[in-house]
Amino acid sequence: MDQTADHDSQAFHNALARKWGMLESFAERLRITGADDREVLRSLIEVENQATAFENIELVGTNGTVFTGDGELSAIEDMPWHASYEEADSRFVMRCDASPDGGSDDQGVYIVYGVKLSTPLYLGGYSVGGVVGFIPVDDIAETMRFESFDERGVALVVQPDGAIVTAGGLYDGDESSILERLARARFSLGSYDACERALAEDGSAFASYSLDGENFYAAIKPIEDTDWHLVVRVHGTVTSDVVDILLTRSGLFFAALGVIVVLVAVTIYRSVRSARIARESERAKTAFLSTMSHEIRTPLNGIVGILYLMRQNVDNPEKLQSYLDQANVSANFLKSVISDVLDMSKIESGSVDVRIEPFDLRVMLQELEVIASVQAAGRLDVTVRSVDVGDPFVRGDAVRLKQALVNLLGNAVKFTPDGGEVSLALTEETLDDVAHLVFVVRDTGCGMSDDFLKNRLWSPFEQELRVASQSGTGLGAPLAKAIVEAMGGTVDVRSEVGVGSEFTVRVSLPLASKEEAAELDGRRTDTPAYTLAGSTVLVAEDNDVNRMIVEDILADEGVSVISVENGLEAVERFANSAPGEIDIVLMDVQMPLMDGYGAARGIRGLSRPDARTVPILALTANAFRENVEQALASGMDDVIVKPLNVALLLEKLRDCDSRRSSDS
Repeated sequence: MDQTADHDSQAFHNALARKWGMLESFAERLRITGADDREVLRSLIEVENQATAFENIELVGTNGTVFTGDGELSAIEDMPWHASYEEADSRFVMRCDASPDGGSDDQGVYIVYGVKLSTPLYLGGYSVGGVVGFIPVDDIAETMRFESFDERGVALVVQPDGAIVTAGGLYDGDESSILERLARARFSLGSYDACERALAEDGSAFASYSLDGENFYAAIKPIEDTDWHLVVRVHGTVTSDVVDILLTRSGLFFAALGVIVVLVAVTIYRSVRSARIARESERAKTAFLSTMSHEIRTPLNGIVGILYLMRQNVDNPEKLQSYLDQANVSANFLKSVISDVLDMSKIESGSVDVRIEPFDLRVMLQELEVIASVQAAGRLDVTVRSVDVGDPFVRGDAVRLKQALVNLLGNAVKFTPDGGEVSLALTEETLDDVAHLVFVVRDTGCGMSDDFLKNRLWSPFEQELRVASQSGTGLGAPLAKAIVEAMGGTVDVRSEVGVGSEFTVRVSLPLASKEEAAELDGRRTDTPAYTLAGSTVLVAEDNDVNRMIVEDILADEGVSVISVENGLEAVERFANSAPGEIDIVLMDVQMPLMDGYGAARGIRGLSRPDARTVPILALTANAFRENVEQALASGMDDVIVKPLNVALLLEKLRDCDSRRSSDS
């Protein structure tokens, strides 16, 4: 309440200052416009009275006379306010219970505002030293409604002797002095003497008292530039209501503050967690780069070294053959490292696609047996078998599933010593046209510790043993698990150090339709070997080395090769060929002038029959599913991924050429 009284006191002083400012502004306007005679001056005063809150304005001459609003001159001693004017340094305000001009007419109660001019004002020979304005006290009372306590507080302006100058409309007392009322009160805080002393000595006071059975609070504050005080009185019930509102608002404030604290805490937690994740990500990146540096540089160093040895032994066929075999091993390992990293990155980003196509489980097992046997190189006993597989034809992603099993078999071969055993067994249970498949990969290798199984097995780039004979990326098991889970399956593991490991892959796939099964079964029928000799292949490849490799591979098969260096040349060369001259098109995807996709669309759009039937195979280093789909959408028939698998390249070329020959 003390602060509220300070605020209201300042507000009242500001109102006084505005009135003084009006008088000073009027004097300055008179100084600028001037007035040659009394009639003009009287008119200017009348205009000011109409335009402002003042009922009357009078000019005080430096010779002790007063120019009144009716245009007459009177002696200043006859004015009820002359004492306050004489005592003031520059401004004054007072209550006047008389006519403004000191006469007997127009009696009333006014608040008189006066200012003394720092520089006299000369108007038609009349020297003005001050300006006085009058406002009815009732007009002032109407403005004394402050916002404090929802406008239920009562404000009074009192003189040093306690006399009430004016009061707000809510004041209901009959006394002419505030001290008369306080004299009858019983104080619980403060005292009558303290209030009287504050009024007399330009001080402040606060009191709590009861009067006529009601409780009140009162604060007394001096008004700047006057000897008046502002008294703010509030009924006890008002303060109770305000306290209740304050408590309610405080509750809401602290509730909001609590929410803010929680939000800040959550933000801090997330920031700390983000920082921790960033640090872990940085450590993971460092570990990844360190691992990749080792895994890529090791086979690359072997290839570089072998190339040097081959140059040194160009006249020794036996050594050259041995070096070529070793270079092939290093190159295949380097290819597997890069492929695993790309696949793992794609799976972890959530962008892996699972293609649903019919395939034959028996064919996949045969391929897995060949791959594992080649990896074992005769030093292990490798067996691949199926148990109770009544429906070998299912629908799913054979490529992804085989990739997962190859990774598990590869780890088994890698970590099993010479003379050991590696096996893959498949069991199938069919229920409601769904094949529930269980693949079990066992080995008699080094095994894994419980700590590694629980904490590190499924983390990328982790290996329990890292010796020269057991090098690898540490991606095999995590990649296999990610692939199987993407297909809706699970991978479980059991292992014992020095005994071996057993990985169990469970995945459920729908059975293929009868038509799909019949087509797959027909593919198993042996067909005569088909040769590419005599075929003509258009090769579009901008890289000189890659183009030379493809040309030499095809030449060894008796193929006639037409080479171009960009997609635009490929379209032009095909358009200028005789119908049926070109049997197959091998198209690199990324080429200058026109890429492989545009070239394929260009060939398919030619108005000649063979443009729609000639097989077009894409050569691309992008092995992601969307790249394959883009190639097929552009009119290509198949995709061959770089680096080239020569056997796969020739197999796809033979298949395309044989189907084209049979169609024609």
